Amino acid sequence: MENTNYVLAGVVVVALIIIGAVIFMRNSGGDTLEPPAVNTPTDSLPVTINAKHLFADGVHRYHGVVTSPTPCYDVSATVSTNGEGSDMSYVIHVVSSEQEGAICAQVLTDKEFDVSFTALEDAKVEATLNGKPATLNVIEVYSPEELVGPFDFKS
Repeated sequence: MENTNYVLAGVVVVALIIIGAVIFMRNSGGDTLEPPAVNTPTDSLPVTINAKHLFADGVHRYHGVVTSPTPCYDVSATVSTNGEGSDMSYVIHVVSSEQEGAICAQVLTDKEFDVSFTALEDAKVEATLNGKPATLNVIEVYSPEELVGPFDFKS
């Protein structure tokens, strides 16, 4: 009699699990789960681009890093000029864009970029990230070997 009670209890538990799974599957309808939207005013957050800078033979070279939300982002950089004469500045435009059709884990990933341009040594340099003004955090290096390699901006 006691074994019959255990068997009956086991059957009830299994039935409840199956009913719960069927209800869950029916209600989900195959929709993908989206993370809840975080209401953060990203426009007010400061944006920083970390880069190493080498000036040699009239050429400025920047090797930098930006953090992307997943490994499935491409990062590129271009340079333009802004203003004229003594007011001229060089603007490094860094663009971080998601690869189309890629499925990636949400893991913050450092992505590197390189850009170079010819200018006077004391040229004024500014930066943007995805079209928004950014602070350019620069570490001066004095050889091409120092330009690439690990970034240590925390010290």
